[in-house]
Amino acid sequence: MKWYELNYLLQEALEHGRKIRVTLFDPFQNVIWEGGPILKNGKLQLESDDGVHQVSPKKLVKIEIM
Repeated sequence: MKWYELNYLLQEALEHGRKIRVTLFDPFQNVIWEGGPILKNGKLQLESDDGVHQVSPKKLVKIEIM
C-alpha cells in the first residue's frame, strides 16, 4: 500500500467519523488495532476499547476503513 493511499483512507475516515483498522509491523507478529482515528499535534492516534494508542508511521503497514 502506498503512502498516498494510506493518506486518502485516513482522510476519509476522519471526515466521516468512521473507525479504522491499522496493521503495524512487528518482527514477531504484526499488531492490529481497531478504533477511531485521532490526529493530535500532527501524530496519528487510535482510540480503541482498551485506550488510546500512538500509531508509529515507521511501523504502519495498512489502514482499512471499517
